[in-house]
Amino acid sequence: MKIDIYFPNTSWIDQDIEDYYSSNPNSEFSFSSAKRDYCDILICYDEPNSDWLNGRYSESVLILTEPSEQSFFQSCHRLFNKFDYIITFQPQHLPQYLWKKILFTHVPVPTHSFRSRRDHRATEKSPFEKTKLCSIISSPKRFYRGHYFRHKIINRLISEGTMSPEHVYGFFSYINEKSEALLPYRFSLVIENSFNSAYISEKILDCYLNYTYPIYIGSAISKKIFDPKSFIYICPYNLRFDDLTNVFHNINCELYEQAIPSILRANKQAKRFANVCFSVQDLISNGKLNQCMNYDAFRFQESSKLFFKGKSLYKIMSSLNHKCRSVVMQSIISKDSLSNIIEY
Repeated sequence: MKIDIYFPNTSWIDQDIEDYYSSNPNSEFSFSSAKRDYCDILICYDEPNSDWLNGRYSESVLILTEPSEQSFFQSCHRLFNKFDYIITFQPQHLPQYLWKKILFTHVPVPTHSFRSRRDHRATEKSPFEKTKLCSIISSPKRFYRGHYFRHKIINRLISEGTMSPEHVYGFFSYINEKSEALLPYRFSLVIENSFNSAYISEKILDCYLNYTYPIYIGSAISKKIFDPKSFIYICPYNLRFDDLTNVFHNINCELYEQAIPSILRANKQAKRFANVCFSVQDLISNGKLNQCMNYDAFRFQESSKLFFKGKSLYKIMSSLNHKCRSVVMQSIISKDSLSNIIEY
């Protein structure tokens, strides 16, 4: 029997659903964005609407993909509490009474798959016929820290002659598709809107879908998800502009050609991540959420790591309830934990 999954108010995933079934005709999942009275799993993205929860369903899941700086992140806590599960990469920014519902994940579930999918199709004809070196995509927005950071870097690169304005898209010139700023280029500078330790957006996926080598300024978790040889990683903290300039001076055609095997592998990953249905399939297995860790369990794990390193657990333990403390202590006195303690 198939698991019926409903995405309310998300007609933008219809093409993802079609692509998913074309390669998985016998899937155990049934995806739909059409309004219905009953489903097994209701999945909502980011800012939810209370009307979406009025139907009948076995489980409801809220997936938060936007940075915590978004206004709804702070104003919709009561509505968040109506869901059975909350999947997010930044649980620490939600109130403690929601933690029992939170499933912490590093698996990227992008909300911009429609744009990514169209960009991917634009690349299938001739992915490696690239005639330009490096681009930057930036909007005039100034909502997040990354927006200001991106504008500052662009202005500096242009003022010093490292980057020409004609290669800066969205900031100086409008584009209909991201592929216009990625497909002709071997490299592209990617700066995330948020530097949260687990935040990865569609920006790096767009590069891979267009076979472009990203110069990535964002979360270090990207090195665990993608082949580190498929992008140039720059830590956003304590970044010196001279280091970024050196990267621009060292990129060339030869470097890109050497990275093509890694980019091809990352492209296959990106195709899966960019399709919401595949992403949800990876998160849900046999009707149960997979590849996620309960946030309290995650905190237990982090607590154990602190203990193993000889640091005090008093502050963390005092914030946990009695049941949680018992789990932490069981973890500490387990055989595996003792071996870790001995190693330290």
